[in-house]
Amino acid sequence: MTWKKLQPFIKKRTEQLFARAGFRKPGSIAKFTMPLIFSGKDICIETGGAPETELSILIPVLLSKKGLHPRGRTMIITQSPQAVQRLFSLYETLSPGLQKPKSLAALGNNSQVRKELKQLSAKPQIIVTTTERLIDHIRRKNLKTSAYQTVVILEPLDSKSSGFDKDIEFILSKNRGKQQIVIFTEELAHSSQEIHNFMRRPVMVHRNDWEERNVQHLIYRGLADRAESLAAVIASRKMQQNCILCSDKNNAQRILRALQSSTIPVEIYRTGNRTDSSLNILDREFGSLVFPFNPDPGQFQQQFQHIIYYDFIPDAQTYRANLSLLEGFSEAPISSVLFEDGTNHSGIKQLKEKTDMSFSEDTLPSNEEAMKGHLENLIQKIREADPEDLHAYKKLIKKHVPIFLRAYVGAYLLREKYGDKGFSSGKDKRKRAPEAGKKSAPPSPSGRSSDSSQMSSLFMGVGKNRKVYPKDITELITGTGKAEDSDIGEIKILDNYSFVEVNTGKAKGVIDALNGVTFRGRKLNVNFARKRKSRR
Repeated sequence: MTWKKLQPFIKKRTEQLFARAGFRKPGSIAKFTMPLIFSGKDICIETGGAPETELSILIPVLLSKKGLHPRGRTMIITQSPQAVQRLFSLYETLSPGLQKPKSLAALGNNSQVRKELKQLSAKPQIIVTTTERLIDHIRRKNLKTSAYQTVVILEPLDSKSSGFDKDIEFILSKNRGKQQIVIFTEELAHSSQEIHNFMRRPVMVHRNDWEERNVQHLIYRGLADRAESLAAVIASRKMQQNCILCSDKNNAQRILRALQSSTIPVEIYRTGNRTDSSLNILDREFGSLVFPFNPDPGQFQQQFQHIIYYDFIPDAQTYRANLSLLEGFSEAPISSVLFEDGTNHSGIKQLKEKTDMSFSEDTLPSNEEAMKGHLENLIQKIREADPEDLHAYKKLIKKHVPIFLRAYVGAYLLREKYGDKGFSSGKDKRKRAPEAGKKSAPPSPSGRSSDSSQMSSLFMGVGKNRKVYPKDITELITGTGKAEDSDIGEIKILDNYSFVEVNTGKAKGVIDALNGVTFRGRKLNVNFARKRKSRR
């Protein structure tokens, strides 16, 4: 049985209960394991510390009509009183959302034995208990384990050293009937084989079985402006519910400014504001939360469609843990995104080796692709806006702007908002060197002529295959401070390399500044272009 084949009633109630607990939707571990639990099979599930683990335990118990087993009730066994208290608090949160909530007794969470006896005398349908308190009640003959046909075990990592496995063996040995045994363990490799011996043909669910489904692991290389690149990626890929992780508050502010200037809803998450309006940002188109720290997946219950590492590469353990923040089994693709600028190449290589996951490289979107995403975002906002608010502006444009110029007004406003992205014309608008027999071009504003006699041709080892356009080369050269826009002449871009004419007096300085610099994921080779040998 799979999640899709579960009864619509069960799926709907599950989504409602997850919402009551503060989650947007059921997580991937819940959707993968709940159908197995309802099937009545013995299961051992590797959780990896996923934040929705306790919900994945309690919700199937609450939604089944007669416990997980049709003839019995359910017993949930853990090691720590704190876990008992968490499950009991979660029960109190979820039970008002049920028409007929089941009775639950919590044993071992610092409650008095007399109070527990009173609870047990009422024959609760669910017992949540520590091993120590349960063994004490068994020896006092206060309850019969045979009445509980389903046993759910929360196995700690140190089950052998703490004696937890021996306690479970004692408890399971007291029930000679048929039981459904469900084990939730953080790491399957550390799960006790002695406990497995009490199970009948158990289904072993590895973390990779539920964690990595539908997750794309993407790497973007060759960043000119990291914040602008981030905004372009989010807009072009229509990424929503984004968790953006950065190393400090300064970078968080850079991200905030870049996304706001691109009309992408964004807020910086601050410790303790989980319940305020910052989480509502995710309900909006392209909504993004920026974290100037790494959130603890075990405490942070919000789920996302995308995790973006802005300026650092996490270690393998952190990377795996953060995957639990992703909203698994979503109809839309979910992804974990890394940015690589040439300085953190070794970190990515190490991450690939230790996680053994399939990472794929993606090219940064072109300016046109990014603008397309921005336009779709604006169209969505227009559809959601109050027509009365826009009617006055529409009336003003209709009255004062000629009909043939209205589209240009929109284009001009877009250029003012997003800047000149260099795609208004497919042709290169740079000044060309004058052809033979034609008059030379008028002098540039700097007083220098673009005549070829004053220009030197430079070779640059980057071309169309790296998504390079004339505007990119111009910005690269002027960014060195060695030449101005008026010093650049004809630009010719081929597949793997380019030729650009630069004022002869400044060509040497441009070569010294750019040769060996990392650009678009590779080191540039810049030098004077070789002259073609004359044919004999």
